[in-house]
Amino acid sequence: MRQHFGLGAATKVDSLQVLWPDGTTTERRDVEANQLVVIEQPGNRAPRRRLSSRWS
Repeated sequence: MRQHFGLGAATKVDSLQVLWPDGTTTERRDVEANQLVVIEQPGNRAPRRRLSSRWS
């Protein structure tokens, strides 16, 4: 699922946390702004889909 988050004047996100349906979490720190970040659920065997970035 693709999500978009506005950061205002911020140039990075200090902490990004994903809570998965099975209760596990994935965390990324110091994520720079203006990029497409792909986070996959650990152990997920679903086929990957190619996503395009409008910032390329």
